[in-house]
Amino acid sequence: MTSYPEIRINYAWLLNSSESKMLSDYVKRPLLSDEEALMLVERYRDAWVKHEKAILGYLHKATGLEYYRDVLDVHIAQLFVPKSEPLIISCMDDPDTFVDTLTHELIHVLLTDNNVVQLSGKHRGYLLANDWKKMFKGDHSFTTLIHIPVHALHEGVIRDYFNDESRVERDKEILKKFGSTYHLESWDYVEKTGYKKIIQQLADGYIRIHTKLKGVKS
Repeated sequence: MTSYPEIRINYAWLLNSSESKMLSDYVKRPLLSDEEALMLVERYRDAWVKHEKAILGYLHKATGLEYYRDVLDVHIAQLFVPKSEPLIISCMDDPDTFVDTLTHELIHVLLTDNNVVQLSGKHRGYLLANDWKKMFKGDHSFTTLIHIPVHALHEGVIRDYFNDESRVERDKEILKKFGSTYHLESWDYVEKTGYKKIIQQLADGYIRIHTKLKGVKS
């Protein structure tokens, strides 16, 4: 029976008391008070837990992959651009959008730190992007390339679980707002190719990677 990691969503006190304040001064944008931020983080937890099992289950079924770590900590730090390693998300999102932001970052984690390949561990020298270049033909920037599988899986979650195409459009509008051209190019590739085809390519690809890495000493 497949088990899923514990997702722990917490307010990152140290980041908010130092780096977030510096970012606030730089971009001239005020921070929420700690009390306001803590209330928002609680709403994030409530929104996420409603969908957690379904989303994690979908990602496992679609790819055949399991998370390498049993616990994944999500650090909420104001004004930070979302990152998957370490997993940091800002307080910019409303709770519903936060679910999509966290899904996006968790897909990054699943694809790079799983039961087949651990880029943060014994396979840190493995060039996973080279496999993706073979799967996803075209002259892509690195950012576009790594987001093709992420957006394909995310579209699968959105269409097959949420059944809500507006979430795709919302993500694109956010990317346009921040001028994220390369991310938008990956969405274009996914829509032209089809998310189901890309997901199947991924699942098959990780089987080949597993065979390639089998017996290779760390």
